[in-house]
Amino acid sequence: MNLSGLSIFIINFMAIIFITGCSSDNKGIFVDDIVDGIRYINGVDESYTNDKGEFSYVGGKVEFYLGNIKIGELDHLPSDGRVFIQDLVGVDRTNISDEKVLKIATLLQSLDSDDTTDKIEILRKDFNKFYLVPQEDINNIEVNELLLEKGFSPKGNTDVNKHLHNTLEYYEIIEDKQSLELMDSSIKNGDTNVPIDIDIVLNFNDDVRKTLVNKNNLILQDSSSNNIDFSILYDFDTITVKPLIHLESSNTYTLTIKSTLEDYGKNSLINDGGNNDIIIGFTTN
Repeated sequence: MNLSGLSIFIINFMAIIFITGCSSDNKGIFVDDIVDGIRYINGVDESYTNDKGEFSYVGGKVEFYLGNIKIGELDHLPSDGRVFIQDLVGVDRTNISDEKVLKIATLLQSLDSDDTTDKIEILRKDFNKFYLVPQEDINNIEVNELLLEKGFSPKGNTDVNKHLHNTLEYYEIIEDKQSLELMDSSIKNGDTNVPIDIDIVLNFNDDVRKTLVNKNNLILQDSSSNNIDFSILYDFDTITVKPLIHLESSNTYTLTIKSTLEDYGKNSLINDGGNNDIIIGFTTN
C-alpha cells in the first residue's frame, strides 16, 4: 500500500471509529422514574426503552407509544438527554398538576409490573393490550376507563402526583436538602407488654425512596439475633413492618432502621444529629 492509500485508509478508519463512538453514546432516557418497555420511533430506528429507560437517538423527531396510543413526541432530545412527561406535553418540568401530564403519568404508572421499586416496568404482554384501542391520540382517551377495560387498576391522583414530585426531586429538578427523620413509630424503644401480633408503623418527615425500603435496611431480630421474617407495606412517608408469624411471648426484639434509607432528595436518614442507625428494642407481653 502506497503512502496515499495508507492515508486514505487511516482517515476512513478514524471516521468509522468516530461515527461508531458517537452513535453508542447517542442515547436518551425516558423518565417517570425510569420507564422500561414503551415503544419509541426515531427515524428508521424503532424499538422499546430498556431496563434503564434508555432509547437510541440519531437526531430529529422521536415519538413514544403505548400500543398504538401515541404518548407524545419531541422535535429534538433535551440537552440533558432525559425526556420527562412534561417535556412531551410542553410545560415546565416542575409542573405536576397539568391535566395531560397527569393523564400520561396515570397510564404509565398503572401498568407498572413491580411495585417494590420506583422504576416503571411495563411487560410486553401488557403493552400489547393497548394496540386495539379506537382512539390513537391520548388527548381523546379517558385513561381510567381504558385501564379498567384492559384489566388494570388506575392509580389515584394523589399517588400519581407524589410519584411525579418524587421523581423530580431525585433528578434534582426540585431541590430538597432537608434530612430524612423518623418522626414517630407505633412502638418506642424500651416498650414492654407489646402484643405478639404487632404491626410496627413508622412515620417519616418525608417520602422514603421505595427502592431502598427492603430487608437490608429494615431488620427485625429476636433476643438471639435470629432474623424474623416480615412483609412491608409502603405508603410514601409511612412504612409498616408486618411480622409473618406471631412473636413469642415475653421475648425481647429489636427493629433496626438503617441510616442508608434516603428520601428522594438523596438525603440520608439521621438519628441523634448524625447518620446513625435507629434501633427500637421492645419486649412482648
